[in-house]
Amino acid sequence: MTSATSLGEASFYWPYVKTLPPSYGSTPYFDERDLEALSAVPCVQARLQEASEQVKRTWREAAPALQRLPFPGAKWRSLGAWRWAAATLGTRTMYLEAPELGVETNPGPDPGALTPIGDFHNHSSPPAPLVPTLVGTSAGHARTDVSPAAGTGRFDPGADAYRLFAGSDGVLAGDQVFLEYGRYTNAQLMELYGFVLAANPHDTAPLAVSSFPAAAAAAAGEVEDEERCLTAAGTPSWALLRALRLAAVSSEERKRCAWRALRGQAISEAGERRAFAWLETAILESGAVAAVASTSDAPAPAPAAPVIPKYAVKAN
Repeated sequence: MTSATSLGEASFYWPYVKTLPPSYGSTPYFDERDLEALSAVPCVQARLQEASEQVKRTWREAAPALQRLPFPGAKWRSLGAWRWAAATLGTRTMYLEAPELGVETNPGPDPGALTPIGDFHNHSSPPAPLVPTLVGTSAGHARTDVSPAAGTGRFDPGADAYRLFAGSDGVLAGDQVFLEYGRYTNAQLMELYGFVLAANPHDTAPLAVSSFPAAAAAAAGEVEDEERCLTAAGTPSWALLRALRLAAVSSEERKRCAWRALRGQAISEAGERRAFAWLETAILESGAVAAVASTSDAPAPAPAAPVIPKYAVKAN
C-alpha cells in the first residue's frame, strides 16, 4: 500500500489511491487523549489500546524491510505512513472466504483485497439477535422493528469478480446503498472502521471477571470474553445468564433442574435473585450502561445508548 502510494501518478493504482482520505478515525490513529476518553469503560479501553499499540509494534518489526525498499523519500518509512496504510487496509479491505476461492489456504485470516467502488458503501446492521426474556415463559425474543436488509458481497470465481448484491427489498432510485459489514458491536466498529452507531442492535456492554463478586467470579470466568456482557436490549447474554443461573443454585438443584438454565429459564426464585444480584454488582463495578429490558407486552425499548463516547466520526 505504501509502495504504490509513494509512486504517485506513476503508480498503476493512482486513480484509486488519490480518492482515499488523508487520515482515518480507526484505531491506528488513536492517541492518548482518545484512549483516555474511554476510561469509563475499562474493557473497551484496554481492547482499543492494545489494537493501537499493535500498529506501532508491527511498524517497528517491519522497519528493516522498509529500509530495503526503494522509496523516493524517508517519510514513506515513517510511522505516519505505516499508520495510514494500516488504516486504509483495515477499513476498506473486502475479505474472501477460502471456499469462495476454490483453493486451500493456510491457517490464519481469510485473504482479502481493496475493492474500488465496493468500499464506497456505508454499513447497515443485520437484524437484531435473539436475546433472553427475563420474565414469563418465553425463552427469548428478538426486536422486530428492524431496517430492510442491506446488501452484501461475495467473490464469484466463475466471473473472476467480486459481486455486490442488493438486499432482499432492493434499492429505490436515489436511496443510499448499504452493505452489511457483519454483526459488530460498537467497540468493534470503532476499532476496525472508526465509527459507532447510535442504535446498534448488536452492541454490548462488556463485563470484566473482576467486577463480579467472588462467589460468581469462577462462573463468569468460564464465559468467553465476547459473551460476558449485556446486550443492546439490556439483558445479559445467553451464555452469561446460563452460567450465573447454574452457579447461583445448590448442587442438588443443578442435578435436578440444570435443563431449565440450558433452555433459558430460571431454576429457582432464590437462585434467580442471587444471580441478578451478582449481575447488578458487576454492572456497577464495570460502569456498564444498558437499557432496561422490557417486562411488559409493550413494544421493546430502543437499544441502549452506545457505551463508547460519541466524539467518533460517522461511517466513512
